[in-house]
Amino acid sequence: MLKLILKQQEEALQNDDAISFIRLDHEFHLSLTRLANFTIIEQVLNNLHNLTQLMGLKAVSKLGRMKNVLMEHTQIIQALEEKNPELASQAILNHLEKQKKH
Repeated sequence: MLKLILKQQEEALQNDDAISFIRLDHEFHLSLTRLANFTIIEQVLNNLHNLTQLMGLKAVSKLGRMKNVLMEHTQIIQALEEKNPELASQAILNHLEKQKKH
C-alpha cells in the first residue's frame, strides 16, 4: 500500500499537482500509523485532517519540497522493508523535523 501511494505521489509531482500530492501524503501517513498499530495517532490525524492539509500545501509550495518528501517517504519504506525499526524511527523523525522547518 505504501509503495502504491508513493508511486501516485511521484505522478502528482510530475504533474505539479500539489493538491493530489497532499491528499496522498495524508493517506501515506494514515497507512503508516495503521501499519504500526497507532490507533490513537490515526484518530488524531483524521481529526486534524483540514489543518494538516493546509500545512502540507504551505510546505510543498516551497521549491523542491515535494521531491524531498518523496525521498523521505522512500527512506521510511526501505527501513520498514528491511525490518529495521531503529532506521525506520530515524527516517520518520527526520521527515518530521524537515516538515517542521517548512
